[in-house]
Amino acid sequence: MKQIFNQDDDMLKFYSKKCLNAHKSISGVENYLYVLDQILNYDENFYEINEHYEKFNITKNELEALNVIDYHKEKISLCMIVRDEEKFIKRNLDNHVRYFNEIIILDTGSTDSTMSILKKYEKENSNIKIYTANWENDFSKARNYAKSFATNNWILFLDADEIISKKDIEKLFKIAAAFKNFKFKEYLAFAINVLNVEQNIEITTMQRFFYNSKFINYYGIIHEYVVVNSEIANFSALQLNIRIKHYGYKKSIIKEKEKSKRNIELLEIMLNKDPDNLRWLYYYTRESIGIVADEKLIECIENTINISEIKNNGKMLISDYELEILYNLHILYLRQ
Repeated sequence: MKQIFNQDDDMLKFYSKKCLNAHKSISGVENYLYVLDQILNYDENFYEINEHYEKFNITKNELEALNVIDYHKEKISLCMIVRDEEKFIKRNLDNHVRYFNEIIILDTGSTDSTMSILKKYEKENSNIKIYTANWENDFSKARNYAKSFATNNWILFLDADEIISKKDIEKLFKIAAAFKNFKFKEYLAFAINVLNVEQNIEITTMQRFFYNSKFINYYGIIHEYVVVNSEIANFSALQLNIRIKHYGYKKSIIKEKEKSKRNIELLEIMLNKDPDNLRWLYYYTRESIGIVADEKLIECIENTINISEIKNNGKMLISDYELEILYNLHILYLRQ
């Protein structure tokens, strides 16, 4: 903030109702994101500006962004794929049912009491819609099928063992309103931070929030991510400062669901199907450390990445996934 405003005082003109009312005309996703940041964080930005521009003395009353961008009219479909989630689904629905006019839940073969719980909530809440499908070892296929039932302009994907706060839900509605008239909204997808509560570790996952566009779909049978099926080169995968609390990775729950074993088997399929995509090698080695033989994982990495080229500085630029894979390799070397 300091750097931007010190470079160009004209940016202060953003803080006027006239400018905010004209937000429809803003072009370019970078400019739109800047405006969005100001809207979502205007309390903090007021402090920054008033500290460095005392004569300006902007007050909260001079910019009431919520009156300019009426996010109350926006609608977001909350989508979930679930299976055997009797431990978490009640808390999830109790926290979210009041905020979303449409909640799409796709059950992929629950054998516990999940379906009976869902049917009770569906009967009591007209905004909850329950669908079923056979599980085919393909998270993208399930997500895309759930997405096909959504009728609102924007979609948020959560898991049954995840919670998002009221404050952050409001931010999502503001984002939907801010991008309502953006030319390329059909090519926008937002990643959201996930806090694994039991581990107290915050990570960034795949895109969870995006415009309900025919061009946007998930790809990958596990650790899926959003891709755009269009020749238009305006797709933007963006990061939001919004947090989801995740409760499902407690050790006992991982053991109960055998998630690690399942993940490794599916990642092996993606490695064979899409061998040039380093995403699958990264997740495969990360999930497999301590489960699959170290020698096998080391060989897998060394057969894919030219380690000597990197060590000898023959390759100066490496991708994010290469860096993460090298980190996994370092762990494997230490284990040896």
